[in-house]
Amino acid sequence: MVIENKKGWLRIVEAFIAVIIIIGAVLIVIQSNKIQNEKSFCSLLPGILEEISKNDSLRQAVFDNNSLIIQQYAQNKVQHPSFIFRAKICLLNDLCVLTESGLDKIDICAEQRIISTSKNQTAFSPMKLKLFLFRV
Repeated sequence: MVIENKKGWLRIVEAFIAVIIIIGAVLIVIQSNKIQNEKSFCSLLPGILEEISKNDSLRQAVFDNNSLIIQQYAQNKVQHPSFIFRAKICLLNDLCVLTESGLDKIDICAEQRIISTSKNQTAFSPMKLKLFLFRV
C-alpha cells in the first residue's frame, strides 16, 4: 500500500513539471512574437521615406514645409488604425524633435532622411525629413 502512494506522488510531480515546461514554452513563443512585431513595426519607416524621396510632388511638399501632406501620405500608405504618423521638416543642422503633446504613446519609432532639391531647382537647399510612427 505504501508503494502505490509513492507512484501517485510521482505522477503528480511529473504532471507539475509538464505544466511548467508547457508554460515556459508558451512564454518564450509570446516573447519572440513581441520582438518580431517591434522589428516589423519600425521597418515601415525606411520604405515610406524612400518613396517620398522618389515622388516629385511629395518632395515639393517637403520644400514647402507642408508636413501635413507627408503625414497623410504615410497614413494612407499603411492604413492601420493603431498607427499614427507625424512628420517634421527641418534644416540639415537642426535637431528634429517632435514637441507635440497629448498623444498617449505606447511604442514609437523615428527615421529621418535628407531630401535634396531636384535638378530643375536652381538653389541647392536640402531639407531633413523625420517621420515618427506611434502605435497606440
